[in-house]
Amino acid sequence: MQHRVEETTTKSHNKTWRLPFPSPVSATQHTRKITQPTINKMPAFTAQMEREYNDLMNEAAHVTFGAVTRRLYTRTVWTLRTLYETDPYWNERVPMCFEALRGTWLMNAVTQILSEAEDSNQWLEKQYDDENFQHPVKTPAHMAEIAELSGLARIMFTSTANKRWVPPLIKCFWFVLSWEPDDRELPHRESMVLTTGHQVSVFPF
Repeated sequence: MQHRVEETTTKSHNKTWRLPFPSPVSATQHTRKITQPTINKMPAFTAQMEREYNDLMNEAAHVTFGAVTRRLYTRTVWTLRTLYETDPYWNERVPMCFEALRGTWLMNAVTQILSEAEDSNQWLEKQYDDENFQHPVKTPAHMAEIAELSGLARIMFTSTANKRWVPPLIKCFWFVLSWEPDDRELPHRESMVLTTGHQVSVFPF
C-alpha cells in the first residue's frame, strides 16, 4: 500500500526544507513522516529510559573528539528523545538527509535490512550481542570507502542498539556504517563525501 505524505516547505538560510504537515515540534524540521500510525498515544519516557539518556549524554565527552562533533552527538541524542516524547510519529520519521542518500548503497542496505527482518529491533540487538557488523551489502570496497566514519558509527550503534526509544531506522543506519575496529577509521570523522558525490554524516539530525 502506498501512503500519502502531506508536506509543505519553508525557507531557512536560503535552503528549502521539506517538512511534514503539521510539524508538531522543532525536532521534526529535518524529518519526513512516511506512514500513518494506528495509535497516536504518546509513549512514556520511563525511568530506565531516563537513565539510558543520561548515560548517553555523559558519554559524549569520552566518545567524541572536538567541540563540533560533541555538539552533533548531544544534539542527535536530544532530538531522538524529543521525538519519542513529543511526536506521535516518532518511530516513522525519516531524516531529510536520508532522502538525499536515496539510491546509494548505504540506504539500499538500510532498506534491505529493515524489510527482511521480521523484528528489526531484535535483529539489530542480536548483531550487537554477537558483535557482528557484517552484511552481504557491506562489501570490502564499500566499507573501505567509509572507513573514516565506521568508528564513530560503531560507537553510536553499540550505544543505542538496545535502546527502544531510538527508532530502528536510525540504529540500522549506524549499523550499516559500522565495522570492526580498524586503523583506517582513525582519526574518527563524522562526515564525508561518497564517490558518488553524496554527503553522508554519522549524525542525521
